[in-house]
Amino acid sequence: MIKSDVHMHTLFSHDSEAAPKEMIEGAIGKGLEMICFTDHYDKDDVEWGPESIFDPQEYFRVLEPLKEKYQDKIDVRIGVELGLRPYLGDYYREFVETYPFEFIIGSVHSIQSTDPASGKLFQDKTDEEAYRIAFEETLTDIQRFDGFDVLGHLDYVVRYGKEREKQYSYRKYADVIDQILKALIEKGKGLELNTAGLKYGLPFAHPQQDVLKRYKENHTVINAVEAHHGDVEPQSLIACLVQAADTISAARPGARRETLETYTNRLRQLEDITNSFKGVDKSYAIQAGREVRIMVIPEQVNDDGMVLMAREISKRIETELEYPGQIKVNVIRESRVTDYAK
Repeated sequence: MIKSDVHMHTLFSHDSEAAPKEMIEGAIGKGLEMICFTDHYDKDDVEWGPESIFDPQEYFRVLEPLKEKYQDKIDVRIGVELGLRPYLGDYYREFVETYPFEFIIGSVHSIQSTDPASGKLFQDKTDEEAYRIAFEETLTDIQRFDGFDVLGHLDYVVRYGKEREKQYSYRKYADVIDQILKALIEKGKGLELNTAGLKYGLPFAHPQQDVLKRYKENHTVINAVEAHHGDVEPQSLIACLVQAADTISAARPGARRETLETYTNRLRQLEDITNSFKGVDKSYAIQAGREVRIMVIPEQVNDDGMVLMAREISKRIETELEYPGQIKVNVIRESRVTDYAK
């Protein structure tokens, strides 16, 4: 078995500030044999600010020298995580044919043109309705584009439901999940085991263990998922390591201690504070409340004003909110110029 991590985001992704070189050296220090950078490329995703894509030529320009530099210490590969949407099949086909990605994750971050993390998907729907819509759109996505190696975090949507896992089981959605798994198997695609579900406080990794069983995943992997909370006895070193990682995660200050109501109220208060400042167009609390992105009106807030605004917002958050860890305040000012050729 190769010790590896093939779902890694660097500063090329909207949700990371990690430098690739530091990540490589960290992987070497942890004894990994292979890693693959798979930064977000979510075409048409502007829900959190500027479009969540990167410059592919710059991406390879930065990563290829590092791949060569560390080749005697670790196998570094260059991949991408594509944000699938039903209408982007042709676009992504051309994209992956143009650039030599070594590993491609196909992930569904958008359902009916909104990220479940924003909460909009659940505003006028029950969890059950939203989850079914998400699985059905996932099926459509992989039917229209199959230029990926693995499908990422299949039940990602469950992280953000009003009652989360309480309204979710494999059996409840078996009809459409089976179609997804069948399509993956027929196309020779893998199903990612993504442990971020545990990080977000779910009692399982993505996907839930019954889905893994249905996919006929390796027994060692299934046992590691089932044993992480001590529900069954660990039968391998991997299962013991997952248990240890889960225990460390649970010990973080503030981890898993908030009720859903407290959590959603804190996000709402965070956005209310930022929206109260003059010149703010809109703001979004993201990354489970660890970051707030503020879009300002360029005509009302200049570059110097952005610095002052970020500082003042930070002070108000510190004064008015209680929260675990720290919150990143990200003020964004975007200017656009439009002309027409006649």
